[in-house]
Amino acid sequence: MFSNLSQLHLLGKGGVRGGSVNNRAEFFRSCDYDGSPSFSQTLGLPTQSQELKRKLNEPPLTPPLPRRGIRFPSLILMVCGAVITSGALRRAHGSPVQGEILDRVIAVINSANTKKIITLSDVQKEREIQRVLGVELKADEDVRDFLIERYLIEDQMVQFSGIEPTDQQIEQRLREIRDLPGVRREAVRDAVAREIKRRNYLQQRFGQFIHPTEQDVRDYYESVFAPEARRRDITPPSFDEALQSPELAAQLQNGVAAEKMNREVESWLETVKRRSDIEVF
Repeated sequence: MFSNLSQLHLLGKGGVRGGSVNNRAEFFRSCDYDGSPSFSQTLGLPTQSQELKRKLNEPPLTPPLPRRGIRFPSLILMVCGAVITSGALRRAHGSPVQGEILDRVIAVINSANTKKIITLSDVQKEREIQRVLGVELKADEDVRDFLIERYLIEDQMVQFSGIEPTDQQIEQRLREIRDLPGVRREAVRDAVAREIKRRNYLQQRFGQFIHPTEQDVRDYYESVFAPEARRRDITPPSFDEALQSPELAAQLQNGVAAEKMNREVESWLETVKRRSDIEVF
């Protein structure tokens, strides 16, 4: 995760939500204002430095109330807080400054029990881990949204017990994964454990209340099961024949339950997002 939090000093001082005059003064200093003679000085007008001193003596501005939901960052954070460059590291050691970007902030999440910063390196690592698990997340925005939703779900999980995965469940899932190209096994094991824990949580919270009716099962057969079979050049059994097969009947029931739970989870997640404070960059 993002370790050099000194680059984000304005985040804790209200810079994201407007901030005070003192924060803006810090912004000028952190952006290396060199104090060279300005056009105002040549005309005998107050200099920027004098104007800044005058503003520093004024009462601080009242920051606006924060807004909930996903929103975009302030200019100050984008310019001075959201990018870590190799130049910043070399400047600290007295070496020549270069503008190569090493990492940058993708999103900041403030929810009920969680405060998280997602960086570009987090996105890159998670993409590789999910690829190993069989999930293709190509665009950075897709990985970012996946991480945001995962953190929000895990934030809600603290209220539930009995959802921890067993070692047997984790090892069984790991045996299904044969190739780990460039990804540490420990990282994959952690991702598997989190995946199982989330599934247990969602099943406990939503799954137990989902009871498909026969009409639900019939609709699923006609709109999903039969068309998918024909797409694969397989002649599907009739609906009544499918119900006579314990395996096919269970498949239909599970498919209906999964669709219903997905809709419940999506609706719930949208509510959680609106109640959270999320900034994307």
